[in-house]
Amino acid sequence: MLVLALIALLLAACAPSPEPERRAITPFPTATIGRVVYGDLLPSGVSLIGQPELSAPSTVVAIAPPATATPDFSACPAANAEVALEDSPPANATVLIEEITRYLNLGGDAETLIDVLRNDWDVTPNDAIARADIDYTGEGRPDVLIPYVSPDGEAGIAVFGCRAGTVEVLFEAVSDTDQPPTVLAFLDVNRDRRNDLLLAIPSCPTAETCEYRTQLVTFSPERSRFVDLLPPNVTSTEPPQVLDFDNDEVSEIVVRLTSRGTAETGPLRTGSNIYDWNGAQYVLSIVELEPPRFKIQVLHEGDRALLRGDYAAAETIYRSAIDNTDLRFWFNDEPDVLQSYALYRLLQAQVVQASPLQTTTFQEIQRIYDDPERTPVYAQMARTFLETFQSTANVSSACEAVRTIIDGAPEALAQLNRYGSRSPSYTAQDLCPF
Repeated sequence: MLVLALIALLLAACAPSPEPERRAITPFPTATIGRVVYGDLLPSGVSLIGQPELSAPSTVVAIAPPATATPDFSACPAANAEVALEDSPPANATVLIEEITRYLNLGGDAETLIDVLRNDWDVTPNDAIARADIDYTGEGRPDVLIPYVSPDGEAGIAVFGCRAGTVEVLFEAVSDTDQPPTVLAFLDVNRDRRNDLLLAIPSCPTAETCEYRTQLVTFSPERSRFVDLLPPNVTSTEPPQVLDFDNDEVSEIVVRLTSRGTAETGPLRTGSNIYDWNGAQYVLSIVELEPPRFKIQVLHEGDRALLRGDYAAAETIYRSAIDNTDLRFWFNDEPDVLQSYALYRLLQAQVVQASPLQTTTFQEIQRIYDDPERTPVYAQMARTFLETFQSTANVSSACEAVRTIIDGAPEALAQLNRYGSRSPSYTAQDLCPF
């Protein structure tokens, strides 16, 4: 018996260890973008999409499969080969949209419609994209995308779809010019399993300034209409791009800033604005600006630092504006005006920091502007500011004295408020904010 017991123990020791209990992975729940979702987190290193990890919650929400309804298309208009469009195009955009809607509700063929609009009526430009093979609402039935320029010159783009048994206009965007909006992308930009429309809508606020207003529209089942996923007034002088910088499978919208400015806007910084998906909408995520080209742009940057209380940064920026000879001038009279303004602001930044360099800056002002009859207003303001501060040891009193000069010298504000609609607007308080 003892021998049998020993054999049993040896066999038990050699038996393979039982596998550890494996916890079943609960699939990530169906999500509605922008809403709270609940579900078990995956074990470390496991991913439902074959990736070792998901870096952003917005990515998880974006790629979660949405609920899919089972639409009843039997109520939508049945195909009717006998229906026809009018022989000549309607006179204006309103009647044009009504005629397209009538034709589709009678069961007209969408591809025939596009052919007539382009080749017979000449209301869809040859370089504009019209399509009838993409579902934008997610219901499983293709919608009809029509860009148009009506005979009366109104241009726009419209999406027609079947809702509750009737074809209607689901979305329309109208251009301010005689060119319809340009469709830049039909793809699912934010990975919510619903096709989006990225549009560049031309606009010309003035004869000199034409630009594109960008919209990224998608159909919202909750609101039962198309919504714009971008902030309002995303404008640029060229259409944006769709890229995936961070490789999270959710695309970013890149708006290139290429305009250096016009007489209406004033000088502009060039670079890029990058909009990224946060799980509910696209927001401005990254601003990449190229170095300033004009001296006034550097001074604007210094003024922003001064007004937010970052005096050390403001001092550095003002010194750069004074010393950088590569910076350009927007107006012909700027060399004297901006030099004196930069020195005035530099002196302010040094005084509030109790910097010993304020003496050197004041001596520089005295040396450059040694003729009282020809001293610019900003040099006068600099002298008054420092002398009042030295006599009162009170920066508020120094500013009160400076604002007295501003009240009697309208050029102090006028010379700064002439840089167009996209530049800062100054008040007397801004010029001495202490």
